[in-house]
Amino acid sequence: MRRLESGLVVILFLAAACGGTDDACLDRPAAPASEAWVSAVLREGDRLQIQTADGRHISSPIDPARIVSTLPGITETLIMLAATDRLVGISPYDDERPELSGIERVSFMPIAWEKLKTLEPDLILVDATLLGAEIEKLRQRFGDVLALRSRSLVDLRTSVELLGQLVGTE
Repeated sequence: MRRLESGLVVILFLAAACGGTDDACLDRPAAPASEAWVSAVLREGDRLQIQTADGRHISSPIDPARIVSTLPGITETLIMLAATDRLVGISPYDDERPELSGIERVSFMPIAWEKLKTLEPDLILVDATLLGAEIEKLRQRFGDVLALRSRSLVDLRTSVELLGQLVGTE
């Protein structure tokens, strides 16, 4: 378990250090390291009710069967949480790995709306900083979209713990 935690921290830190783009980290300040972006998580039936530190309420399905991951860092986290079998869509930038063969690759810049619709996702996982303006459009069309944060190690830890709760691998 210790090895898994160490691997997660290293991979997520490297994957998220610049928000997934080559030049994105030079023009934005780092998030405060002392605050988690989630202040409370409650289980209500088959959903998690998430309250963010800024007062927003997000509802997400527990144990989603059909997940779309929009970033390689999110995909790697799901692999480490033993949830690869739930992935029906991944980013075109994800590595070519045996455990990802046969999973549909979907563009999110721009969003391939029709291709995404054919995947019939239960949950779409995005990074809040990369798809900020598109998140509401995704929610309007698909319902359950969870915007994770990865701008600090505290954000990463919170996101990994939240994903673990969603897929049942805490």
